[in-house]
Amino acid sequence: MRYARCKLVGCPVALLSVLLASPLLEASILEPHAVVEGKAIGDWAGDWWNWALFESEATNPLTDMTGEDAGRNQFGPVFFMGGLFGGSAVRTFDVPRDKYLLVPLVNALSWPAFADTLEGIRNDARATADPIDSLFFKMDGVEVPETDLFNHREESSDFFTFVLPPGNILGIDPGVFPASAWSDGYWLMLEPLGDSGAHTIEYGGGISAWDFSVSVKVQLIPEPSPLSMALAGFVGVGLWRGLPRRRRG
Repeated sequence: MRYARCKLVGCPVALLSVLLASPLLEASILEPHAVVEGKAIGDWAGDWWNWALFESEATNPLTDMTGEDAGRNQFGPVFFMGGLFGGSAVRTFDVPRDKYLLVPLVNALSWPAFADTLEGIRNDARATADPIDSLFFKMDGVEVPETDLFNHREESSDFFTFVLPPGNILGIDPGVFPASAWSDGYWLMLEPLGDSGAHTIEYGGGISAWDFSVSVKVQLIPEPSPLSMALAGFVGVGLWRGLPRRRRG
């Protein structure tokens, strides 16, 4: 379905207390509409779309099935997790230990191709997100109740600009779409993983009326901290010094 392919990708205090109490779920989910580094989650979603659409289809993190392209163009305090235009993927990649993680569940994007006015664009994104009727998120085997996930609908606070390169994943002419895009849908913002070790997360959802679904499973490996790298270096030096040296004749 072209319509879905071009537009869709796939917590309360009480919920936070449950998540933080679980020893398996060491990265907590921020409350809906939380502000991270001065920007609301709905506006980080606009940045996510810019990141997701900027790469050509051949190296795009949304078409990546293994995770090899997950680190492309990742800048700033938030690391963007990739979604899919339907279907499933299993990925493995490193993530910075000190960055927040923005996770797409199921989301919609609208721009002038779908409406003639800004109000029409915003209404189109909302109408695309309204039928979303299934969501899931699991971390290290611990699943967040679907009813709680539906609290995490995040919408743009203003129209944003995005850029499409040649060979883009939307299959349309490249160019700049100035201040005319609107995002709506379901997103989770996770706190930085820190030194908690590797994690497996699974996320996605769908729209049953459109026979649309997305499922992503990711093995996250936090990058080592500078301190641990330095300690490893000292250990390496110590081992090297402790090795017997060959005498020179």
